[in-house]
Amino acid sequence: MMNDHQALSIVQTALEAIESLLSASPNPTDDDLREHLRQRGLSSRDAAALVALLPIAFGRAYLQQKGVVSFVNHMRVGKDIRIYLSDQPLYVAGVDVGVTSLHHGTATPRALQLLVNRSVEVRLLSSLIKAGKPLPEAPNIAIGLPADPEGAFIKPA
Repeated sequence: MMNDHQALSIVQTALEAIESLLSASPNPTDDDLREHLRQRGLSSRDAAALVALLPIAFGRAYLQQKGVVSFVNHMRVGKDIRIYLSDQPLYVAGVDVGVTSLHHGTATPRALQLLVNRSVEVRLLSSLIKAGKPLPEAPNIAIGLPADPEGAFIKPA
């Protein structure tokens, strides 16, 4: 099992890798991101988890700054799997890094912005944000993936 320090290190490596990729490819696909992360030495499993989880984590860090206080803690993976985001070390580290980066600044601003913009929750709430309207304190937005890429997620027992 990955510890907190390892997860934070992996998230930071991912942000640096994404920042460098954005210099050459300003609109990378998920496949581009996974491949670039693997080229930077991350495992296929970690790359898949990062591409899936960091937009959720960074989007939530951004939405917290806008007044959202609570989020759904689970997501569907495939038809039958329900995972808890709080059980995913890379997600937890991503939220920590996202909150800190948005509050104090970051050496990887383009990577941060790319990940926030890929968040389903941010995209769904963007019309309220643009209109300056208050956001729900606890949006009930279902998140899911069609499959578990590379066996990337820790599943509940």
